[in-house]
Amino acid sequence: MQAQKAVGKRKRRALLTDDLKAMNAYMNRVALVTFSFSDTGKEPLGAAFAQIEDRKYEATLAGRGIPTERIRKYGFAF
Repeated sequence: MQAQKAVGKRKRRALLTDDLKAMNAYMNRVALVTFSFSDTGKEPLGAAFAQIEDRKYEATLAGRGIPTERIRKYGFAF
């Protein structure tokens, strides 16, 4: 609990003083916790492309009349 209060205090101080370096450090900690928590155990980019295939986005777009040669698949990984 004390550690959470200390982090919150540092975050507020960084915001109020416009301390970009401190805010970057805070956001890096948040991202690390967030993505570590939601890690699927797969390599991130591979997981992104697997999701594209699993959810059949290409078939959905093709079903709406978009030619398959116009469909691009982009995977975003963090």
